Amino acid sequence: MGEVYEAYDTVKDRVVAVKLLPTELAQDPMFQQRFRRESQAAARVAEPHVIPIHDWGEIDGVLYIDMRLVRGHDLRSVLRGEGPLTPARAIGIVEQIAAALDAAHAEGLVHRDVKPANILVTASDFAYLADFGIARSANDPNMTGTGEAAVGSYSYISPERFENGPVTGTADVYSLACVLYECLTGTTPFRAEAMSVLIHSHLSMPPPRPSAVRAGVPAALDEVIARGMAKRPTDRYSTAGGLASAAKSALTGRPVVAVTELPTDQMGAVLPKAPPTVVFPNVGPEQLNANAVPTDAIARPPVNGRLGAGRIMPPEPNRGPGPRGEVVLREPHRVLEPSPDVDTGPKAAVTPAREATPRKRRSRRRWLPVVGALIIVLALTGVVGWLGRGSFSSGPASLTLAPVPATARGCETKYPPAGRFLYSAIGSEVTSCEFAEELRKAYGEGSDAAGTRQVTAFSPPLRQNFTMECVTLDGLVTCTGGQNAIVYIY
Repeated sequence: MGEVYEAYDTVKDRVVAVKLLPTELAQDPMFQQRFRRESQAAARVAEPHVIPIHDWGEIDGVLYIDMRLVRGHDLRSVLRGEGPLTPARAIGIVEQIAAALDAAHAEGLVHRDVKPANILVTASDFAYLADFGIARSANDPNMTGTGEAAVGSYSYISPERFENGPVTGTADVYSLACVLYECLTGTTPFRAEAMSVLIHSHLSMPPPRPSAVRAGVPAALDEVIARGMAKRPTDRYSTAGGLASAAKSALTGRPVVAVTELPTDQMGAVLPKAPPTVVFPNVGPEQLNANAVPTDAIARPPVNGRLGAGRIMPPEPNRGPGPRGEVVLREPHRVLEPSPDVDTGPKAAVTPAREATPRKRRSRRRWLPVVGALIIVLALTGVVGWLGRGSFSSGPASLTLAPVPATARGCETKYPPAGRFLYSAIGSEVTSCEFAEELRKAYGEGSDAAGTRQVTAFSPPLRQNFTMECVTLDGLVTCTGGQNAIVYIY
């Protein structure tokens, strides 16, 4: 945001970097406040990897920040020119930026725009975190994701930034994990041409494994990226330094603790410490127990009327701007538990019988397969009946066939099935269920071909039409647009 120039300070006799706010934006009070906040926040954080701010103010109607001039290139340019970095070098740079973030988080500030373009690297690989232009205090009552997500780069934005909930320093941890992934592989974690696909990926898709993309990346770093990019903020590293330390440990071969995802109906539960992993020798073919009850064949339906995450079950800072040695153009940027034993009525008194003759015993054995088959048929009939009731209830969906994000909220059906789409859900607090149902109806009236298409629907609360960009992935349609609206159709 803004332009950076090399300049000469005639009063203090030194060469500095001066950042100017675009003239057309300087007239906007909101941008003026953001620009001044950036400089003030930067001056509060005293950390070597945060560029010192000398002064700030206004000259001839143009806002400026005077800061130390650092000779180097932004990390984005480095990656484009040199390709992926070695794991050691990538972790070294991320470790420095983590120190800057933790210092800012200690001041109650969140950067909100951590990405390679905002990381400056000198010839000796000393790294600086730049551009706190959209940083905000974690105590700011307006510190939410809605309305702000468009400011940063979507390739690095944490899932909570697309919603109306609080945004804390763990949002920066997510972004830093995305940066680490890109340094290791040369590509962003989620690549998509359509914005709705990218948003869907951040909200629903599992973090990619860098070791599967580039040879030479230790597999232990997969666990670090998975935890750093966890969908729930509480599942991530609590600090940026924690992410960097885990990455360093993974590189040196020390054990790294893997993140464990909780089912959506247990969110907030505390997991007990797991016992050490024990590896058993291979003793030959597995012996099957005919009396064993499967525990993972069918998932429990979500409780409390909430949407589940689908059928898949899981197995700090606001700182100042950064200098530029060059003028850098920024982009605008889801068993059945064995049911309780069924009581079939009073038990008849049993009297001991004489030992059966061998012939009678053989006769009984011949009947056993028939009885067993009958029991299996009855059991399967009960399961199918239960699933049917769960899948076609008239209220909000409690069992979904598509992997709806855990943070989505199901809507009560207003219209009959629109094509193959039975339900809708909203993904942000600013989206109404009334609009979601109108969009489901409108979408079902059109083509059901895979890909991306635009759909216009009427919003009853706002009494106007909005055009949404909708994309189909794994049976789930994700629509984004309007006034930061997110709608899921399935």
